[in-house]
Amino acid sequence: MKKKVCVLFCFVALALFFAQSQVEAATLNKKKVELSVGKTATLTLKNANGTVKWTSGNSKICKVKNGKLTAVAPGKTTIKAKYKKNVYKCNVVVSKSGAKVHFIDVGQGNATLIQVNNKNVLIDTGKESEYQKLSGYFKSLNIKKIDIMIISHYDEDHMGSSERIFDDFSVDAVYTSKYAKEKDTRAYKDFMKGLDKHALSLKYLKGGDKVSLGSNACIDILGPLGESDNDNDSSVVTKFTYYNNAYLVCGDISASVENAILQKYNVSADVFLANHHGSAYSNAILFVKKVNPQYSIFSVGADNSYGHPDSTIYKRITTLTSKRVYRTDEDGTIIISSDGDNLSVKTKKTSTQDNSTTEQQTTEQPTQTLQKIIGNINSKVYHVESCGSLPYEKNRVYFNSWEEAERNGYRACGNCKGGKQ
Repeated sequence: MKKKVCVLFCFVALALFFAQSQVEAATLNKKKVELSVGKTATLTLKNANGTVKWTSGNSKICKVKNGKLTAVAPGKTTIKAKYKKNVYKCNVVVSKSGAKVHFIDVGQGNATLIQVNNKNVLIDTGKESEYQKLSGYFKSLNIKKIDIMIISHYDEDHMGSSERIFDDFSVDAVYTSKYAKEKDTRAYKDFMKGLDKHALSLKYLKGGDKVSLGSNACIDILGPLGESDNDNDSSVVTKFTYYNNAYLVCGDISASVENAILQKYNVSADVFLANHHGSAYSNAILFVKKVNPQYSIFSVGADNSYGHPDSTIYKRITTLTSKRVYRTDEDGTIIISSDGDNLSVKTKKTSTQDNSTTEQQTTEQPTQTLQKIIGNINSKVYHVESCGSLPYEKNRVYFNSWEEAERNGYRACGNCKGGKQ
């Protein structure tokens, strides 16, 4: 009898031992995770057959729910998984996502894509006739979802492709100007039809509003400031800020609205999309001076019938831009990336053939080494900015290259050779 009890006791002890071994065998699939803000990852506790309690050491840096991690802000924290009496840990490091703003070549129109914190924000869509360029570019970036679409106003060159975007991509939220006037145009009717078809509600923006885009990223709305008889002057004016860098996109506002915005808001920005495609009725000298951009963009179609950009405005913005001016008709799509402090620039020229987008050229501009070409309006001589024979500021005109200077009738300085190789 004693022998049988002893054997039974051994079996029970072994069973308890193996049960305990099963608990100890549970392991996290990862002990360290590195994410950028907005990205997600999944932790699993292998060999766990019961309830696992997940907690984050700092949910302001990284959230966790049922093992799914969501990076919220840069920093370090620890994710804990409690299973029975054991606690398993994973160290998490969250870094900045960086921001990219794409000024997309859609001919004579505007389409600006902001990518930050795993979000896609589209400001305007260009004309429907240019939709293949836009959709092809999105597909090249593997974009399937637009988190936020902002339509600055109801001109066809700003919202003509909206319905087709609703059809081809998932769109979460749509905003427009509170004061934009309804239009009896096909583009407007298609826009409203697309909203209805996809059960999307239209939200309205005005000066003073703010759209949050996650950690250290937001869009401040600087306009519209009130009702206007002019639809262009009702444009949504956006200032996107990521840490210490800012991008200003103002739709088609005129000089009078620029002046009103200056009275209320700080328009200073590193990157400036020229107002109304560089129209002579916009881009007043005081406004551009206050923006004080490093880079300026003209979103225009080649040989457009409007004469955009106006030659005087082009020279003005070139003179008041500290690094370089780009044009979508010459440079293609311009991508200006930010790490929160510094900017880098790439351009991509694309063409559509057989409804597909093919990349023809990619160039990267090393911002640290760019030298302006500075012309003397009196002598018609051009110099590099490091030349010792530069004219006084009041006598200067700025060019993007020596080729451009010579196209405008200027000749190279005898000393610096105008930067010619």
